[in-house]
Amino acid sequence: MVDLTNVPSGGGTYRVNLHYGIGNNTATDVYFNYAASNYFNDTRFVLDNTTECTYWVDWYSYPPVVASVIVPNNGTLSIYYGNYGAAAGTSDVLDIHTLTMIEGFESTAGWSISHWGLGACGTPSMTLRDNWYTQGAWSILFTGNCPGAADHCNVYTKPLSVQNVHYVLVDYYGNHAGGYSYLMCGGTIAHDCNGARYDVRKTVLSDISSVAVAVGVANGGSGGDYVYVDDLRAYCYKKPYTIITTSFTEEQRADVHVTDYAPSPIPVLYENDTQTFNVTLAWLVDPSCKRSYTNTSLKQGYWNFTMSAVTANSNTSFTWMFPVHPPTVWITNMTPTYHPTHYEDQPATFAVNLTWNGTENVQTKWYIANASDPVNKTLVYTNPETTTDFREYTNASMKRGSYIFTANATPMGINPVSSNVTWNVTVQAAAFVPDGYATIQAAVNAFCAAGTDDVIVVRDGTYTENIILPGGCDNISIVSENGSATTTIKAASGANPVIAMSSNNNTLIQGFTIKEGLYGITVDSGSSHTTLTDNIITTNFNTGLYIVGSHANLTTINNTCSYNQDGVMLYNAADLTINDTICTYNSDDGIHIQGCDHVTISDCSATYNANNGIELTGSSDFNVIRNNTLEYNNDYGLAIAAGSDYNKIYNNEFHNGVNTYDESLNVWYTTLTESINIIGGQYIGGNSYSDYDGADADHDGIGDEPYLISGGSNKDMLPLTGLGYWVAFDRPTYLIGETLLMNYHLTEGEAAFGTYNYFVEVRDDQNALRGTWSITYGEETGSYTKELKLGWRTGEYTVYLWRTPKAGGGEVLLDYDTATIGIYMEITGTVYDVQNNVTLSDVDVVFNQLGTMFTDTTAADGTYELSGLEIDKNTAVSATKTGYDHEDFMVTILAEQVYTVDLYMLPEEPYRNGSAIGGVITSHPFHQAIEGATVNLYNTTWNDVQSTDWLGFYTFEQLTGGTYTIAAAKIGHSTHTPENVTV
Repeated sequence: MVDLTNVPSGGGTYRVNLHYGIGNNTATDVYFNYAASNYFNDTRFVLDNTTECTYWVDWYSYPPVVASVIVPNNGTLSIYYGNYGAAAGTSDVLDIHTLTMIEGFESTAGWSISHWGLGACGTPSMTLRDNWYTQGAWSILFTGNCPGAADHCNVYTKPLSVQNVHYVLVDYYGNHAGGYSYLMCGGTIAHDCNGARYDVRKTVLSDISSVAVAVGVANGGSGGDYVYVDDLRAYCYKKPYTIITTSFTEEQRADVHVTDYAPSPIPVLYENDTQTFNVTLAWLVDPSCKRSYTNTSLKQGYWNFTMSAVTANSNTSFTWMFPVHPPTVWITNMTPTYHPTHYEDQPATFAVNLTWNGTENVQTKWYIANASDPVNKTLVYTNPETTTDFREYTNASMKRGSYIFTANATPMGINPVSSNVTWNVTVQAAAFVPDGYATIQAAVNAFCAAGTDDVIVVRDGTYTENIILPGGCDNISIVSENGSATTTIKAASGANPVIAMSSNNNTLIQGFTIKEGLYGITVDSGSSHTTLTDNIITTNFNTGLYIVGSHANLTTINNTCSYNQDGVMLYNAADLTINDTICTYNSDDGIHIQGCDHVTISDCSATYNANNGIELTGSSDFNVIRNNTLEYNNDYGLAIAAGSDYNKIYNNEFHNGVNTYDESLNVWYTTLTESINIIGGQYIGGNSYSDYDGADADHDGIGDEPYLISGGSNKDMLPLTGLGYWVAFDRPTYLIGETLLMNYHLTEGEAAFGTYNYFVEVRDDQNALRGTWSITYGEETGSYTKELKLGWRTGEYTVYLWRTPKAGGGEVLLDYDTATIGIYMEITGTVYDVQNNVTLSDVDVVFNQLGTMFTDTTAADGTYELSGLEIDKNTAVSATKTGYDHEDFMVTILAEQVYTVDLYMLPEEPYRNGSAIGGVITSHPFHQAIEGATVNLYNTTWNDVQSTDWLGFYTFEQLTGGTYTIAAAKIGHSTHTPENVTV
């Protein structure tokens, strides 16, 4: 675009230099970047995008070309170009021709001479001169020789061979010594010479038929006038276009071309997906023409999809290149999510949630293999082929042992990509009380005498007995069938513990209400690896859970100790952890620690106890109290007597009449760390106190002033205030296929929610919105999740916490956090000897991606694992082991995920019973075994059919010599083309 700011008001002639090459545009120089015709016969000028302007080319001193444009008024002059393919003389091209009209400037022939005026003139004179010119090789000197007092002159005239065109005079010089000299064109004075060289290229005259030079004198002139003329050139101009639209795009091309297209980039597409392709075309008839096409049933493979647009004199095309992935299913959740322990003859249910592309049905198969022989999988159940996203399998009667349960989900399409999950399951023997044994103690005695790893399953009911585990009785589990709500152990004698352990290892007590003993459960210092889970220990006369001495690997999970004297008592204990335990409504302390070192109390709750939530006495040193809730206790939340030093207390929540008391030297905070604290703040530092009244000016959730601990000189230097607002990812990096977890926290209060709206949003590195959630009052602390789907962008993702006034106004960014999203690409698999039905160790597996090698050697169980491969690259897959053959193959990995690619090998000298034909039937693209494929071998004298085993293997033996035809088929797979083999 050229802004004609220097054109006089009312218009005029504008000079512009046209450059064919590359440069920076100015008001007088325009560069076409090689996109126009190098003769500029495809150029036009439009004023203010509405008025097309007349112009001509002054000369071709390439580069640049100098053009003169007639503009009617000030404005913006647009230069359009690009139709260099049009034919000359047609309606869509400028016809600009350089014509040297007046040969007389290089020759004196063809001129006529006349006299004008009152006075007499001497003999006219025309002389060719080569000492004065600019553009031509010659110029002509015209002289007047008209002395005298009256106005008169000699006139030199020459007609033009081409009529009615624009012209430009290249150079003109004249002199009149008191007289006059004129250049006249078609009867109009073009210029009055003023005694100096003059460039008349700014003068515009139309409809010219002749040129004349007058040389003479005015009244009183002395004569001696003369004129030099170098070159006169005329240019023919024809209007190139009929203006159809009222506006134009800058540098609009006359030929058709693509200005926009979508999608860009192509999304991840799967078999039978629907995709719409859009383009925007531009040419002079329509600068914004939109076209679209929708394919409703894409098929897998690599595709080039081309759009082609054709006009009468031009064409263009655009091609999308993209893969369509095979039908793919993903298992998004598995239940149970851990590797469970079950009991003999008890039912066990396994379930998966699925998601997949397309609309095909999905088939789910369930396999069981012995853990000692994982290769020999047995198909035990097949779910119906449906589109439901939840599948399950129940094994009604498992036997003792270790097993691998596998769920395989496969979409019913061509070359589908399936998904697998496995559970490692231990099934233990069980004795039932009262079925097999009248009392729990009887079952314990029997199992301890046998010395086996067994489980005692206790049916619903109340069992009145005191249970003693004999010393040295290890690996025993006592488990209720349906939990503590329906199964109670009541002490037969209140003078003894309900359950007493003495030098027992690997003991599990699970799912009981344990009550009315001297103690609920006692564990002495000779025991290790004790697990107490899901028990209610209540109304015991002394302590609910009493632990004496050091104890390795004590695990407490979801136990409640209530209405005892002390909920938990640790006496002279060391190197153990009490966690996930509720101690409430006890008549003394929730947890009492006496003479203990290196004990950790974590994630517990001590509330409504008559004395203290937690108390340390008797030189209890180097212990850690963290992540606990200590509320509504009668004396102190945490009390530490004199002589118990060097303990560390942090990230606890205190809400008591008096929260703390400490007569010793202890540390009540830890190093400030960015992590979610016990009250939902963004930092872990000290503790939260209900009576802390210090300021938090920066709203970071850490008090600006220390909290003073009563009883001595200790201070919490990093008290938690609960103030602030924040949002954060739960970790700094994720992989495609995983789930983003975003945590947020607000402490704005109910009034603020009446004034503002709060919301969280997550965006990718192109600022594309990937999810948004509103926060309501009552949900000030929480989290959101977002699945990172295959095909999403990798890079940096940002989660934002916003506040918006309900009355209107701008958003306020409260906090944000970033995380990096990477590609999750992994290949795992197992290498098998298909003939002998075993896994192969020490096999060299190679995935070669255009010279980049990814290698692994199979482990003892035949497995391998590769990572870091790239998608959309041809990959050569090979397996090598001495004495074995493998059919290597090529594959292109299309998606970012975990692939299971098993490899199948045959001995170089396979077992044969006479002549034989054998092999493996596999599916594309990863050459995976097809179980149950029908293989037909036949000739004129032989016809036999076999089904492939779970490794896809088949063999025909005891064959006679000759040529056979072999064919294979399986529903849901493309048919194998029959081929001939010779034995």
